[in-house]
Amino acid sequence: MFLDGVLVFDDLSFFLKVKTADYRDIMNNFRPRIKKFAFNYENNKFNKYCFFLINHTWVSKDERNKGKEFSVIIFCLNSETTEKQVLKRFPEDFRLKYTNSLVGSDDFLSLQQYRLKQNIQVQFYEPHITMEEIHKQSLSTGQASATGGLPTLYTSFSNEGLVMNLDKNLDPTKVRYSFRYDQVIKCRGEHPLKLKKYIKSDFTSLFRPDECCVSYIVDFNNICSMAMFCSTYLKEWKCKTDIKIFRSTMYKRCLIKKTEHIDQKVNRIVYDINGEKETFLNKAAIIYGLRETMDNKMMQNLEEKSTLGRILAEMGTKNKSQESIVLATLKPDCEKVLKKFEKKEKNNKIKRNRGEIFFGL
Repeated sequence: MFLDGVLVFDDLSFFLKVKTADYRDIMNNFRPRIKKFAFNYENNKFNKYCFFLINHTWVSKDERNKGKEFSVIIFCLNSETTEKQVLKRFPEDFRLKYTNSLVGSDDFLSLQQYRLKQNIQVQFYEPHITMEEIHKQSLSTGQASATGGLPTLYTSFSNEGLVMNLDKNLDPTKVRYSFRYDQVIKCRGEHPLKLKKYIKSDFTSLFRPDECCVSYIVDFNNICSMAMFCSTYLKEWKCKTDIKIFRSTMYKRCLIKKTEHIDQKVNRIVYDINGEKETFLNKAAIIYGLRETMDNKMMQNLEEKSTLGRILAEMGTKNKSQESIVLATLKPDCEKVLKKFEKKEKNNKIKRNRGEIFFGL
């Protein structure tokens, strides 16, 4: 069963084997109670007709600082009247409805999120990767590339950014790719098609469905690049759920980095008279971050004493005026930055995303 998305279980033996850090503490509390219920109900009947799920809700909607509490719900279908087809269809219908509700949600802060240093089942794509590099990666990770598939990198969130590692033990000497949250221009991410059009057509067979992927515009030393992440789960309901939780985690951690010490960041831009330190991309990233905080509903899913909750409380209603200040500094930048892009592209003979990515400002 997919533990990082749908928290519904239909097999007691599988539940008892779970050892992931995410649910270890919760399961240690609930496992004895579920085992006792299953024993009293009869284990065989329990595994066939019963389902249980882990749920979390606010302790008090009016007092968010009390945090969230976890609970377990157990329900059993009638063993005498339930048909085999119903037993098969129920978990499938549940997963589909859960996935649709999760994928359809625009409120990233209300969704489950991955823990730091937790290995995530996603594959990283970069726009200029070659088949030769794919083969080298496959050899270095011990994964065969006979099918032409990209090797699976061990991806995890850290305090500062995202790390794609060749080793599941997070060996810093085996990091293949990494970037900081403050290098991401838009914390929400982009539709993968915006990246796919820059990738060679012979990689088409390697792509997962668009619903299972997300791309990000990333600032690499004032060169705009894009990175795409796709869930490696084969089942559609799993990969859709997985990538949504990935986006949720990226969104929150990215937004924290964008908005912390925001007054200082805006002041640096204002007093950067010669425009030598604060780049166009950095300003754009701050604007997108400020615009996210203008949603009045953001605090509904945050504890007031959480990092992001505290930052938003300190910002008050200054985000709109701060956005206007930074926007005013962009005018003289635009022409100069786009000329730099053209020059770098010509010198390096590499296709780069140019002015068309700076949409919506």
